[in-house]
Amino acid sequence: MNEILKSQKIADRSFEEEEIAAPAQFIYCTLTRCNFEQARISTNLGSAFEDCSFRGANLTESVLRGRFVRCDFTEANLSRTRASEVTFEDCVFREAAFTKVTYHWIKFVRCRFEDCKFRKGEIGSSTFEDCEWIGNDVADVFCENTKIPAQQGVGGQPATPPRVGD
Repeated sequence: MNEILKSQKIADRSFEEEEIAAPAQFIYCTLTRCNFEQARISTNLGSAFEDCSFRGANLTESVLRGRFVRCDFTEANLSRTRASEVTFEDCVFREAAFTKVTYHWIKFVRCRFEDCKFRKGEIGSSTFEDCEWIGNDVADVFCENTKIPAQQGVGGQPATPPRVGD
């Protein structure tokens, strides 16, 4: 895809395994039940995404803005993504990669993080509200005005706290 989509409502469309790169962009769109599985996305995603699948998608170097509701990021590569003023609600991040991310003013609400890797990134002025945090590996992530949730073990029981560096 190489077009700029602006202020559109898009539902039930498959972008599976597509290459979505600049100049292509989603600007002020609402995307519902769209499939981005295994897509390679390196552009601005400044829209509302609801019930979308990003399973196995490579979002490296994308710019995230807007709102993601009930989206699945299982095995997604979010490395080197930049995000500000984004809300993720009821999203699943399972075995997702967050290497060298730069996130500011992000709100994660009721999201599940399981077996994700956070490396050498920056998460500032962000919140994790009622999120599940299980088996994640966090190293060398600078967290300014952000509290990373405590690890949970099986059944939501406390486990080893995450390793957070400066």
